[in-house]
Amino acid sequence: MIGSEGTLGVITEVTLRLQKLPQYSVVAMCNFPTIKDAADVSRVELLDEVQIKAINIANGKHLPEVPTLMFEFIGTEAYSREQTLSVQKIVGEHNGSDFVFVEDPEAKKELWRIRKEALWACFAMEPGFEAMITDVCVPLSHLAECISLSKKELDASPLVCMVIAHAGDGNFHTVILFDPNNEDQRHEAERLNHFMVHTALSMEGTCTGEHGVGTGKMKGVYVGPMVFDGTCASTLQSFGILCIKIYRASGKSFISLLISSTFLVDDNGCFFYLEEELGMGALRTMKRVKAALDPNNIMNPGKLIPPHVCL
Repeated sequence: MIGSEGTLGVITEVTLRLQKLPQYSVVAMCNFPTIKDAADVSRVELLDEVQIKAINIANGKHLPEVPTLMFEFIGTEAYSREQTLSVQKIVGEHNGSDFVFVEDPEAKKELWRIRKEALWACFAMEPGFEAMITDVCVPLSHLAECISLSKKELDASPLVCMVIAHAGDGNFHTVILFDPNNEDQRHEAERLNHFMVHTALSMEGTCTGEHGVGTGKMKGVYVGPMVFDGTCASTLQSFGILCIKIYRASGKSFISLLISSTFLVDDNGCFFYLEEELGMGALRTMKRVKAALDPNNIMNPGKLIPPHVCL
C-alpha cells in the first residue's frame, strides 16, 4: 500500500499515535559560500541563495543572500545545547559561517518562518508567474554532487529557480517560476525538471522523493516528435540526456544512455522515468499486482504505471 498512491486500495480507518512535545529545543542557522559546501552537512534544511533573496523581498528581511542551512535540535536542555555546539563545530569545518541559534519560543518561531513560508516567498520574485515544483532523492553520499550539478543548470537558465532541500534524507526540491502564457518558458521548466530527474537517476536515486509519481512523472518528459537519425542525439542533449546509441526494434524506438540502461521512447517523443529507474520487468509486476487487487481499475486510475506497460 505504501507508495501505491491510492491505486491499490482505500484507507477507511486510521489509528493515530501521539508523541509528547519535546522537552526542549534549539533552532539554529548558518551560511555557506557554495551550495555544495552547504549540502555536505546533513540532518538539516537547506535553502539556496535565490530562495533567501526571495525571502528578503517578500518579508523585508536583510538575510545574507548565500546558501543557508537551518537546524532544530530537540531533547533535554543539556542534550539540545550539546548538539548545537557539536554541529557548530562541524559547520566551521565545512566552510560555514555566521552560526546563530535561539532558544526563546518566539525567536524560534520567527526563525522557522523563513523555511515554512519559503514557497510563498518565491512568488515575490516573479509576481503573476506559476511555479513548477519538482523533487528528486539520492543517497546521502551523492546529495552534494547532485544538488551542485542541478544548481549549475538552474543558474544558467533564464528562469528564476530556487532550491530547498531536506538535506538529512537526500531529498531536494526545486521551485521553477515561469509565465504560464509563454510556451518557451514552460518548455524550459520541463527541461530543467528532466535534467534534475536524469541526474538523480544516474546517481542511484529516484525520480521523486516526496511529491509522488502521479501523472506528472508517470510519463516523464516530452521532447516532441523526433526523427531517429543523427540530429536526435543533439535534441536529447538539450534535455540533459547523453546517449550512446539510438535504434528501433519491433517497431519501437529505444535510447541507450551513457549512464544507465536502455529504455523506451514512444513515437511522440516521450521518455518514461519509471522505466529508466525500475525497468520494464518491475513495471509489469506492479501492473499485475494492480490488476489482481483492482480488476475494475477504479482506484485512482491512470496514475503511477505508464500506459504503455502491457501484461
